[in-house]
Amino acid sequence: MQEAGRTRARFYVDEDLLSATFSVTSVHKVLLSVDALVELGHRADLRQYGSKIVLSNGRHLKLRRTRGTFILDVWVPNKVVHSSSHLLAPVEQVSSEPF
Repeated sequence: MQEAGRTRARFYVDEDLLSATFSVTSVHKVLLSVDALVELGHRADLRQYGSKIVLSNGRHLKLRRTRGTFILDVWVPNKVVHSSSHLLAPVEQVSSEPF
């Protein structure tokens, strides 16, 4: 996949507001790199039941498994910004630049 750029977006997982940087490519679904998560000190716990991402601050993000794919359910507000900062961090840990 050829990267066309990067963008940062805010999104909710349950009631937690998070921010992540995404590569822009020609795919129709958002893909999450477990390798990139691990490089940032996070952990992915993939199991038949009870899968989750464990953030470096201890927060757990539940994953669901559907037809061999692990899915992180998110709600995305309409406002998106362009940046190349953190990959996955609670908003309060992201730099103070305005959204």
